[in-house]
Amino acid sequence: MNKENKKRFTLYVKPSTQEKLSILAKGQNVSIASLYTSATEKLLKEYTGHYNEEFYNLNIERGLLSAIIFDPILLKNISMKVKPDDLYLPFHQKVFSAMKDLDAEDKPIDEEFLKFRLNKSDDFDEVSMLDILASNPITNIDAYIDDLLERSNRRKLSSVILRYRRELHETSENSFKIKSDLIQQLEYFEDNRKSTVKPMSILDIEEEKIFFYTEDWLPIPKNTITIIGGMGGASKSALVLQLLMRIIKENPNLKIFGWLSEDLKGYTKERFSSFKNAFFKDENIELFRKLEIAGSGDIPFFILNVSSQGVTVNEKWYQFKEEMRDYDIIVLDPLIAFFGGEENSNTHARAFMNLLNEWVTKENKTLILIHHSKKPNGKDTRDDITVRGAGAIIDASRLTYEVKSTSIEDYKSDYKLFTGVLYNNLLPTNIDEKGSDGYSLAMDAIMTHRRVLIAKDNLGVKLLLSKKCNLKQIFYIKAWAEKSQYEVLLTYQKK
Repeated sequence: MNKENKKRFTLYVKPSTQEKLSILAKGQNVSIASLYTSATEKLLKEYTGHYNEEFYNLNIERGLLSAIIFDPILLKNISMKVKPDDLYLPFHQKVFSAMKDLDAEDKPIDEEFLKFRLNKSDDFDEVSMLDILASNPITNIDAYIDDLLERSNRRKLSSVILRYRRELHETSENSFKIKSDLIQQLEYFEDNRKSTVKPMSILDIEEEKIFFYTEDWLPIPKNTITIIGGMGGASKSALVLQLLMRIIKENPNLKIFGWLSEDLKGYTKERFSSFKNAFFKDENIELFRKLEIAGSGDIPFFILNVSSQGVTVNEKWYQFKEEMRDYDIIVLDPLIAFFGGEENSNTHARAFMNLLNEWVTKENKTLILIHHSKKPNGKDTRDDITVRGAGAIIDASRLTYEVKSTSIEDYKSDYKLFTGVLYNNLLPTNIDEKGSDGYSLAMDAIMTHRRVLIAKDNLGVKLLLSKKCNLKQIFYIKAWAEKSQYEVLLTYQKK
């Protein structure tokens, strides 16, 4: 800045600090103005473009620190919301840290103890301390805290944005990578005004019931993660497709996406047409317009990147979330195609599921994950839960089903639980006699139905389905339907 362009200003020093400032300035052989922090603030405001009153207010900071000195009991409440780096001036940060240290040591929080503590680390600044002590008393502490934190958050947010703006000019990374990193930083940007917990009187809380899609068929809780496990060939994908069709029939305004990565889209369309004719023949085909799918031609991506340096998040995860912004229900099939971590590592599984749960919670998504079960080992019974992988995967879900094939024994013991099968009050006869009507009916039921185990239930689904479940909390769903099977039922009904 040229000397001729400098503006003159008059510096007014508070009388209460004038004498001490004069003595200090004389001892250091400098002017009072060069010591007084308000002068620096004024110079920044008048002569540079770096001063922005939206990002900090030294008077607010001084007021809060002064209030603590004169009433140390305030520190507990303030320190629950404010961190040292929420203060802008480095000396203010050090004073606040010193206050917390003194409180932890059960020592007085006053001028002398603060001076002694800061002098030990050569951080004491007498002029800045005088500014704090000379601040006007404040009464509305919460208003000062809110103002301080708002400026702190603006400052931190500005820093993040400026850093990535600079990277656009200086880095060779592609713009999508920079954008993904920025989105990640913004998502994890901490708003210090949010309390760790917000207690409420139970009398002031509004009652709310858990909402389930397809409550009478395969209950899926809204805005949570549900896992549907099963062996290969257990008809998981077919069952899920029918599930999505049933959900959209009940909730036509929803937008649904299923990434069924193990099947060609054309094959899924053929299944869709079969189910439409069998289960939804009276519905207008346009009802399903908002059911969108991807297939095996759309290569899944790993959400986690695991290396010797640790676990990181794939940049495509942030792109995917952005692309899913308009969808209410999302299906990922199978889970392992999107995981990227070691399947039996609880550390990797927790990192993965934490990302999904955070997304579901923040953006009000309903997520259905299709997962594989373990191969038979000769020890597991048909009623054992065999969903494979780290336990943290199941632990992080609110509800987990396991789909299994049915057997003639299942039909004999639970034939009244087979939905869509016509029967009288007695078990059909001649089930074991091939070619008989009873055998045909049993085989039809076994082929079209899947037994579903409630592997994990934090939401009361067992109670919800109590009339459909046997004593082992197993129920049956008609996963397939074909014309020939309907003919068998009609023939049996006539007899």
